[in-house]
Amino acid sequence: ENERKEVGARLSLSALLGETYAEAGGRILDVANGEFGWAVFANVLRSDPCCGYAKSCNLDDPLEVAQLYARMRMNEACTSLDLEKLSVSRLGKGIKILPANGDNCISCTRGKHQYSWSELQDLPRLPRQWGCQCTYSAWI
Repeated sequence: ENERKEVGARLSLSALLGETYAEAGGRILDVANGEFGWAVFANVLRSDPCCGYAKSCNLDDPLEVAQLYARMRMNEACTSLDLEKLSVSRLGKGIKILPANGDNCISCTRGKHQYSWSELQDLPRLPRQWGCQCTYSAWI
């Protein structure tokens, strides 16, 4: 539990300092004493890559897995802020999920991806899976 809190604190510091995902991943790896990764997670990403990120990431390298974790958590915070800003401005018909890398996200391009203002309670939280880089956008 203490290490989890320390990782969160280091990610927050990285975000405040405007560091890259690589630098944030390095901070996480420092907390974890160079050990960061899990085989089941890597196997899932290899079989179901989201946004193409798993294809370019060495999932056997603890630093790259830590960087992926940093990317996930920092994107989660950014998309949460984006959703809050879009909800306040209420521009257009509602909110849509904008897939990264030209519709290559398996999770975000399946099914419904446009939500009217009355359907915000049904809007899935992003990122939907590890490696997802999709974001919210105004549905105009």
